[in-house]
Amino acid sequence: MASNDTRQKLAAVKDIITDPRLRTLAGKKKMLVEDGNVYGNRIDEEAFHRLVDQAYADETVRRILLAELHETALSVEALSERIGMRPDVVFRHLLVLQQKGQVAVERVEKDWPLYRSTGSA
Repeated sequence: MASNDTRQKLAAVKDIITDPRLRTLAGKKKMLVEDGNVYGNRIDEEAFHRLVDQAYADETVRRILLAELHETALSVEALSERIGMRPDVVFRHLLVLQQKGQVAVERVEKDWPLYRSTGSA
């Protein structure tokens, strides 16, 4: 039987592969690699694949963070321990999610902000 962590990661991947923004990026390969943008600038195929891979990896982490913050408010340190990532990386992703209105500081305990999902997509 799959663990909760495995189910959470599989759900995140499912959400990501159906995300219209990431599908649009993946669909821009011909334009960005062969045709170039409106200024005629092109990127090489390897750079395009790195860009897409990084976008998918970032979105996977953000979906996992949102799932962790759905039930309870957590600090950066607690999130870092739960998902096995460095606190600075977790914080960087939380800032992006906060700017998008997907997480907010619920309260502060012992000088540490506790983040929680706002429930908005």
